[in-house]
Amino acid sequence: MEGTQSAMNLSTHSLIRPIAASGARFLRPSLEDQIADFLDGKTCGESLLHALYDHVLDEPIPERMRSLFK
Repeated sequence: MEGTQSAMNLSTHSLIRPIAASGARFLRPSLEDQIADFLDGKTCGESLLHALYDHVLDEPIPERMRSLFK
């Protein structure tokens, strides 16, 4: 059983390398690519805005600002 498992891992590993080397892009585009695509009109910029500003959504709203909206 253990020999079969290692053989499967080797065969799977050998399949992954050609796909990665072929230039197939399974990862998200880099931030620079997203900016270029937005400026070229290829995207509406939604993913770019998420990449740039989603971390801000986790920040707490300051109490002074909350009091403005009460």
